[in-house]
Amino acid sequence: MVPTRVDHHRICTKGRHPLRLGAAGCGHPHGKAADAAAVLSGTGAMRILIATDAWSPQVNGVVRSLQSLAANARKLGAEIEFLTPEGFRTFPLPTYPSIRCGIPTWREIARRIELAAPDALHIATEGPIGQIVRRYCLARNMSFTTSYMTRFPEYVSARMPVPLSWSYALLRRFHSAAAVTMVSTRSLLEELGNRGFAHLAMWTRGVDTGLFRPERAAAIDLPRPIFVSVGRVAVEKNLAAFLALDLPGLQALDFSRAHSIFHAFVRLKKPVLGSQNPRSVSSRFRHNKLGSCR
Repeated sequence: MVPTRVDHHRICTKGRHPLRLGAAGCGHPHGKAADAAAVLSGTGAMRILIATDAWSPQVNGVVRSLQSLAANARKLGAEIEFLTPEGFRTFPLPTYPSIRCGIPTWREIARRIELAAPDALHIATEGPIGQIVRRYCLARNMSFTTSYMTRFPEYVSARMPVPLSWSYALLRRFHSAAAVTMVSTRSLLEELGNRGFAHLAMWTRGVDTGLFRPERAAAIDLPRPIFVSVGRVAVEKNLAAFLALDLPGLQALDFSRAHSIFHAFVRLKKPVLGSQNPRSVSSRFRHNKLGSCR
């Protein structure tokens, strides 16, 4: 277990250079959370560098969350830059060729981090980008934070005969060096804690009220009530179990990226509402008061 000191000024793994997250008594108008992000570093905003293997043109929850975070960070006195696979050679993810992983080099990763000169560094994913950024931070005795955004062990186990315990051991080692590992729900925090993950903290998600509003609804002529699974069509999502539920009304899929198993769902004669447009998805929820399952 890595000793960690956390308060509203700093997040620092013991023995490493701290990340300043605010100065005492800043009194930011948006409250303590914003106060903790208001580091004056020349521009008057905290500079945060987020390393992520998941990025546009991918359409998934990780990319959506990070893009939304960047769009709203300035309100809290922060500027976010991303270290992504852009500019690196890529290879298709095994069993998932539509997603390409970057092949980063140590020299280019170091150059991008030093060019960004961040006040805080966060590693959002555990892929090749995340691995090299982690090594860079450890080599230079720099503190960093991570987040657990994807159930990678379940993803691997659904595709190949790899025990969950092996994947969790690798992820536990990856996140053990972080000052804080952020998770989105209380249940996930408790689950990872039971699996031996340390220094966990909540980073909850929200609803984009600019998109999910009752006006400008799109009508859908389908029986009620409607239960909808919103997300990618992929084997680890266990959509077959959702479609097999004995529910009143109708079950439907609203997908962001289809795969070969999509055709199996069509054979089940379940409605498929295919869309990669967030406004199109939200308009269906507005008018029909759809129940969402994911």
